[in-house]
Amino acid sequence: MQRGPVIGWVVGFIAFGAIMGTIAASAGDLLDSNPQLQDVLAKLGGAGALTDMFLAAIGSLGGLAAGGYAISAALRMSSEESADRLGPVLAGSVARTRWMSGHLLFVLLGPVLVLGAAGLVAGLIHGARIGDVGGGLQSTLSAMLVQAPPTLVMGGIAVALFGCLPRWTSVA
Repeated sequence: MQRGPVIGWVVGFIAFGAIMGTIAASAGDLLDSNPQLQDVLAKLGGAGALTDMFLAAIGSLGGLAAGGYAISAALRMSSEESADRLGPVLAGSVARTRWMSGHLLFVLLGPVLVLGAAGLVAGLIHGARIGDVGGGLQSTLSAMLVQAPPTLVMGGIAVALFGCLPRWTSVA
């Protein structure tokens, strides 16, 4: 049903993860040219802290994009209903709850899938660059997957609007 758009999102997030993993190891290089920044970051934990801050910031951007996916997957139900594609489906043997369950699967699993794909690729690349694949994978994967709950809340709000206030669904 929605396999094509999901594949596009996954490919986009894999590219995002590859870029994130490639430049994450370079975040600590910013310290070389600025002694004042070296002193401040030494108190925070050194170059490793700067890399962790970078991963958290990029993970937040990935979370926003995954939230956009969750909302668009939820709004797909509204667009199918308003385009009169739902009537023929429900006229057959498909119940409304079964139809909605299929869409909710994409709302719930889609963001986790794209965030996990980006975190996995970024972690493998970052880990290979720093010589610690396990450590790089753990830090980048966790920076991306920690964004899953907020994205699910965003998708849940869109689904709740569709279910309770259908005319307000576009507010999502």
